[in-house]
Amino acid sequence: MSSEKNWNHYYSALNNIMEIYKRNCDKCSKYYEGYGKFYCGKSCALSIRIINKNTRQKLSISKIGNKNPMKRKELSDKVSKKLKGKHNSPLTEFKKGNVPWCAGKKLSKDHIQRLSESHIGLHIGNKHPMYGKKHTFEILKKISENTKIALSLPQVKLKILRGERHPNWRGGITPLRHKIWSSVMAQGWRKQCLERDNYTCVSCNERGGKLNIDHIIPFHHLLDTLKTWVDEFKLDLFDSAMQFEPLWDINNGRTLCLDCHRQTDTWGQNARK
Repeated sequence: MSSEKNWNHYYSALNNIMEIYKRNCDKCSKYYEGYGKFYCGKSCALSIRIINKNTRQKLSISKIGNKNPMKRKELSDKVSKKLKGKHNSPLTEFKKGNVPWCAGKKLSKDHIQRLSESHIGLHIGNKHPMYGKKHTFEILKKISENTKIALSLPQVKLKILRGERHPNWRGGITPLRHKIWSSVMAQGWRKQCLERDNYTCVSCNERGGKLNIDHIIPFHHLLDTLKTWVDEFKLDLFDSAMQFEPLWDINNGRTLCLDCHRQTDTWGQNARK
């Protein structure tokens, strides 16, 4: 009883000193009666706490170079010397000749089934953040450009098995035509032409099926024009093709089904006659 009286005396004294607020919390909008002037409790008050610019700058400076205590060589050397040769976790550390508990064991069918069921719905179908969405042509182009920039960095080049560094490299025998048609620019150009023609053959008006996008001015004519320009200025042919606007002009493209495309003058060897 004496302890309760003491606490009651404490709270009554606190009420006389501090003002009790009766209002709605600025964070959760919940009605409360207490000492908080704006928030109902500590969790609401801390959830919207904003660090000012000066404090943020001080925190940033404190982590640069030798000012960060965890990056000081003297401290790291002292820690490594102190821990060297000591067994900090003898129960879990690696022991020579010790056979792991899972050696030679296989998961049961029930366990595999439960694992499979536990992964259902994780970023699959409508739960995936990109479900029902597609990157626009501009975003695909930006992704391609940023990837090229990243791959051109010397520290990245040394780690990528590409070109002469790849074990399957055979001197660069991939045809230029194949490289151009498999590029992001070609995919974007093809998609724009298909959407403009509503996925319908402009010759027979058949919708869907196996559709081709045909260059009205043949592709090889445009490529020959580009080659003369590239040879004159000594530029890279593939990079120049990606920037050659007549090659990606949607007004020079038309949607045709396979049968109609075969009957045109621009099909295969017909275009070279």
